[in-house]
Amino acid sequence: MRILITLLLFLTTLSAPVRGLQINGRLTSSIYTYEGQKNAATTTSYLRTYQSLRLDLGNLVLPGLSFHTYLRGTSDLTEQAETDPRLRIYSTYLTWKKSRYQVQLGRQRIYAGVGYGSIDGMRTHATVAGLDLTFYAGMLVPLDTSAEVNSWSAGNLWGARLSTRRFFGTDLSFSFANREREREAYGRPGQYSGILVGSQTIVQQLVGLDLNRHFAAGHNLYGRLDFDLKDESLRRAEMSGRYAISSRLSAQAEWFRRAPSVFYNSIFSVFPSEDYQEIGTRLFFAARPGLQLTAHFAHVLYDGDSAQRLGLIAGIGDHYSIGYYRSMGYSRASDGLVGSIFYPFTRKLLLKGELDFSSYERAESLDDREELVTGSLGLTYRPTRSLSLDLQAQGLRNPVYLSDTRLFLRGSWRFFKRGER
Repeated sequence: MRILITLLLFLTTLSAPVRGLQINGRLTSSIYTYEGQKNAATTTSYLRTYQSLRLDLGNLVLPGLSFHTYLRGTSDLTEQAETDPRLRIYSTYLTWKKSRYQVQLGRQRIYAGVGYGSIDGMRTHATVAGLDLTFYAGMLVPLDTSAEVNSWSAGNLWGARLSTRRFFGTDLSFSFANREREREAYGRPGQYSGILVGSQTIVQQLVGLDLNRHFAAGHNLYGRLDFDLKDESLRRAEMSGRYAISSRLSAQAEWFRRAPSVFYNSIFSVFPSEDYQEIGTRLFFAARPGLQLTAHFAHVLYDGDSAQRLGLIAGIGDHYSIGYYRSMGYSRASDGLVGSIFYPFTRKLLLKGELDFSSYERAESLDDREELVTGSLGLTYRPTRSLSLDLQAQGLRNPVYLSDTRLFLRGSWRFFKRGER
């Protein structure tokens, strides 16, 4: 990572005499404070700061060469911790583009069908004869600290994706990914499982198929299939279709089956888990100008059990919404009301707010229901094109916390410069 940043500074100095450097960036500073009270005698308080930088540099020493990075630093002002202050490098990479070809080198996020994750490595993309081919390979970013680079044996990800939009009017793609990461060993049995976990490497070899078809009348059909060749198991299967009944009413049906995704170093990874599937439908209705209604129902199937979910949402104009949701069956029953506001006072001042009130059964043996209330209210002020200020207050009350209040303050400044030849 240090070598890449040094190379960036070198390229920047070389590019200045040849062509004007293009700069586009955003600098954001945030303060987040939290205070929770479980009872009259127990109160916890936190105050944490965040500083982030997103920077894009174009017109470097070679035509089509650019640099991109996103960094974030955090520190707790109320408690001393060995890990503070922390620096997280989300991305830092060079990009070279020419015609139908593109190469990226450095820390980057991969989204390529079944291949996803952050790597320190390379990614290439080419468009030839209506086919898009992507290939990538690199070391997986460390989980404990993302300012360093892993070794290949500690964790790696490589794969490819081939896609086209010319398969009988359908977007079609095939993908493959090989993902490996060393598991952290537990030196003693877990408190809840009683199992001593070794440091064997987690290996996945995934293949995937995606298709998406849009029809002229507003209909749509989508399907996806992910399969693990290593475990010979189905990781994900999904199908959905949307049909426009009229200009004001449309319906969508969906079905998917998934294997639970559990972090490899989580305590839950030592417990057995089963696939689950869901069958659902949605209705979208434009009742009249300024009133949009949405309804959904889903039936979820677990191993030996099931659950149902339903919801109704009304969108009123461009600024308000109100809804009701209910779940029942597995994990007991719950009901909730939710509302939101998104109202611009002026072109520069925006009000945003949400309120959620829910009632739920925590255990089968308890007759009385528990209640949960959450809400937020915030203002966004943009005095200029480059400057943005946000203030948001959040609150929560449930059977555990008598009060839980949070305050979030953020300032963001965008800077840019167009280069000239």
